[in-house]
Amino acid sequence: MPKLIDTKKKTLTVNLSLEEYTNLHYFQTLLENSAVTKSDLRGNITYVNRKFTEITGFSEDELLGQNHRILRHPDNDNDIFKDLWDTVRGGKIWRERLLNRNKDGSDFWAETTIIPLISTKKGELIEYIAIRQDITDFLKLKREIFAKQNRAREEKEISKAKDSFLILFTHELKTPLNAIISFTKYLIKHAGNLDNLPNNKALSLLERIEDAAHDMLSNVMQLLELSRLRANKLQYNISTFNSFQALQEVVEEQRNMANERGVEITCENLCELSKSANLYLLESDELRFKQIFRNILSNAIKYTKNRVHLSLFSDSTTWRLRIEDNGPGISKKEGVFDLFEKEKILTIK
Repeated sequence: MPKLIDTKKKTLTVNLSLEEYTNLHYFQTLLENSAVTKSDLRGNITYVNRKFTEITGFSEDELLGQNHRILRHPDNDNDIFKDLWDTVRGGKIWRERLLNRNKDGSDFWAETTIIPLISTKKGELIEYIAIRQDITDFLKLKREIFAKQNRAREEKEISKAKDSFLILFTHELKTPLNAIISFTKYLIKHAGNLDNLPNNKALSLLERIEDAAHDMLSNVMQLLELSRLRANKLQYNISTFNSFQALQEVVEEQRNMANERGVEITCENLCELSKSANLYLLESDELRFKQIFRNILSNAIKYTKNRVHLSLFSDSTTWRLRIEDNGPGISKKEGVFDLFEKEKILTIK
């Protein structure tokens, strides 16, 4: 590169090509807009520029002579710094996105480049220069955009779930409503001639109306429970109760629905009273316990062909309940606990 030396003024004039000048100007602009430090081979700070003090809140006097550990954030893994030192001591440039800690304790994210400077004469490391680009605001904006996208996606899923729930809920209400309407119409039709209607016939109709009303109430209660659960307002009443007896009570509740559908409920070590019933004491919420068992059993009754079998197995410390039916089963096992998940059943006539 051509050089002109003025011996009188002791100045050096360097003639640069346009490309060399452009590269030099770019590098100077980069340094002016970056947080730059220099450190000795032990990591002690020997130079900081103005941008670095503006970002970190430390003054130049507070930093010079200090080790770079003054900026280390506790959330960083030690492996990051091992990789850093292994790289720069090997004479290679190290680049990484690094979390730092400012003087006031706030976080400072930086795209960090550490360059090892090597003596051209001896070929030895003499110092390190670190160039940091502050990306804290960029990452904050990125997180806000990501959170906004997540909220939009969740709102869309909630809206879809609400639509699915309304369809399912309407369907579940339709069956008991139709039963109530049909049985009530029959009684109204024979209202003027009730004396000729067999007592057991009238009583049976009234009982079925009552059962249908209870089914509707159960559906409404499940809707309220779901609303409380989503609002984190669901309360639990913990008590000690006989789980064996609680299971028996639910079975007896569901027998009417089973009989109407022509489903036989058979039991093993459950439906009959047991001398060891007192061994099945459980500390939990009895209402929720029954609710879970009731939902599972009622599903088995609804979707079986004609049989539901309950088996209770126990030892000195635990017990296990198995509910089996001869329905079509569930092909999509991984989605069995998803909200509104329901197996599609093909009926061939």
